[in-house]
Amino acid sequence: APVTARTGWAMLQSLGAFILAVFVGLTAFIALVYVPLVRLVAGMRVGMFLRACVNPLIIAATTSSSAATVPAMLEAAERELKLSRTVTSFVIPLGAGIGRSGSALFQGTGIVFLAWLFGAPLAASAIGGAVLATFIVSFTVAGIPAGGVFSLAPALGSVGVPLDGLGILLGVDRIPDMARTTTNVAGILAAAVVMDRVVRP
Repeated sequence: APVTARTGWAMLQSLGAFILAVFVGLTAFIALVYVPLVRLVAGMRVGMFLRACVNPLIIAATTSSSAATVPAMLEAAERELKLSRTVTSFVIPLGAGIGRSGSALFQGTGIVFLAWLFGAPLAASAIGGAVLATFIVSFTVAGIPAGGVFSLAPALGSVGVPLDGLGILLGVDRIPDMARTTTNVAGILAAAVVMDRVVRP
């Protein structure tokens, strides 16, 4: 049923399912993309990588800001992962500025969820176009809390979802924002590990 026909309990259930889907999707992305890159491409032990990620990921989750995590990422990369300072000083600040894989996945999920919630028809071609658009826009998302939600506005208009949907996402965004920021940070560190391997084979 469209959002206007949903009771308070039904809306909470829908939002809970959305948050769960975001968490499952981001966790799967880390496990199926970043971890194999670190192990198979860079040849680093997964346990070593994950231990080094703990402190940066905690800061990422509590601040919901990739930029605020840069000092912790630099320290973890150089002291625990033993990466080259030349690599880390380039890859990590750059990644904090444009590395928004978690935001891109969240935005794609958010568009599909809001289209379903408002009863907007969403053809497969429209889904593909919207997801591609949010992927491109994700490179420009500010590294601040809720930045990924506001950048959804152009994509929502293109699929016929009212901008009121942004208010719905903002109401619960703190929880998925923690997850997508930790995904962004994990991706930045994984990229640094791979780049270090390329530079220093």
